[in-house]
Amino acid sequence: KVAQWLLLVNCLDLHNMECCQCAHIETASRFSFSQMWTHDEVNQYLQNEVFPLALGYVNSTEKGKGIGIPSCPWVLISKERLCYEVVDIERPDGNDL
Repeated sequence: KVAQWLLLVNCLDLHNMECCQCAHIETASRFSFSQMWTHDEVNQYLQNEVFPLALGYVNSTEKGKGIGIPSCPWVLISKERLCYEVVDIERPDGNDL
């Protein structure tokens, strides 16, 4: 029962995150990246199409200005099994995704 409860909490959290446009579960299939995109094109797509509210908020606060490179409030993260790590690429482009 504990696992079921944790799963329910996680699903509710994901639903709340999706409502705030901080995650895309049901609508994830409508997003795609081109390997030909430059870093600036990827950055623009993430900020204007994928996560406009979350990244707009980060851009509007002083705390978020130190994340990533200037005017880029996101970093590329690699996941292998349960291990997450920041990828050491200064300006990830479409090919890096």
